[in-house]
Amino acid sequence: MNGKTTHFKLTLILLTAFLCSCVENNQIEKVGIINARGLDALKNDLLESTLVIYQFSSESDSISKIRSGTGYTIKGSLEDTEHNTSFRLVPGKVRLEMYGRKVAEKGIMPYLDTIIRDAQMSDVMYLTISDTTAKEIFSTDTKTISKDIGQFLFELIENQSKSHTVQRKNLQDFLRIFYEVGQDNVLPIFEMHQGVPRQKNIGILQDDQLVGEIGNDESLLINLVNSKIKRHLMEFRLPLEPFINYLDKRIEQHQYEVLHTAFRIEKSRSKNKLIDQQNLIFQTDIKIKMRLLEQSEGIIIRNDDVLHLLEKEVEKNIKSKLETLLSKLQEFNADPFGYGRYYRIHQKDGELSKEQWREMFPDIKVNFNVDVDIMRYGIIE
Repeated sequence: MNGKTTHFKLTLILLTAFLCSCVENNQIEKVGIINARGLDALKNDLLESTLVIYQFSSESDSISKIRSGTGYTIKGSLEDTEHNTSFRLVPGKVRLEMYGRKVAEKGIMPYLDTIIRDAQMSDVMYLTISDTTAKEIFSTDTKTISKDIGQFLFELIENQSKSHTVQRKNLQDFLRIFYEVGQDNVLPIFEMHQGVPRQKNIGILQDDQLVGEIGNDESLLINLVNSKIKRHLMEFRLPLEPFINYLDKRIEQHQYEVLHTAFRIEKSRSKNKLIDQQNLIFQTDIKIKMRLLEQSEGIIIRNDDVLHLLEKEVEKNIKSKLETLLSKLQEFNADPFGYGRYYRIHQKDGELSKEQWREMFPDIKVNFNVDVDIMRYGIIE
């Protein structure tokens, strides 16, 4: 019995060695591993793909290379790119996909469909937009950023998403929201600034088309409505007039117009609901615990009366900003807040089409109730 087992194991080892010898042996020097991809629209319906490639060569000090190609399809542009290289291109762990503004405005779903159908492509890659072209961003001189552009952009999104400045969206996130009626996607928009890419604004998408932009501070407001926020800095310009009687008299000059303040959000939570289905009225309750870090005019906070006054002014400021942002989004007719989801669950069988919500969203009303609790504060005597 033991002899038969030994003979069987030996047969397996020999068979495995034989099969391995039949597999194509790709030397690492002959392969270019795609790390990031960009897509731009050219004239006459041509597309241009720009790739960030890792290519290991004993003849070059840099392993990161940028290559481009054109075609009428993504596959065609990638094949053209390979014709312009001396190595074979293979998808590695593509961590980032960037679309030029023209592509984003026309709609990115046809190109995402290509990715979905490719089993070798990662479904957790980040999706981004270039304010001009992806090629311009990808052509950044690596000397100015000390690493390849794909890695630089990936780390930039990672770091800023932790502070809720950028809403990072990977392919999975984007598709989930795209196919769920009642909410629209947002994606970060990058620009070149003094030779270095930086995150400029947040792009608002209607389905898969870029229809507008909002600032980074407004993106934080979307996060306040949709998710929980912890340990994030938030600045406010408050009217100084309500605090005139609490100013430190030892300070000779005051700017009797605006009070500049800096707070840190320790934690927040929100609740959204439909309160009047017939008149499309929603309610959003936001509770925020904050810590006062800085103020510009030396307000003396001796008692709870001054503290409550400060809380009320911050509440009014946030509410006003939310109302302004909602109006802007209604002009875009895009709903990243996701109020359509709360309307849909009140419908029979949860049925609501995207076309129906597009007709309703510009007319919805939202009562924003903001409750601010300043946890700790400095006392100036």
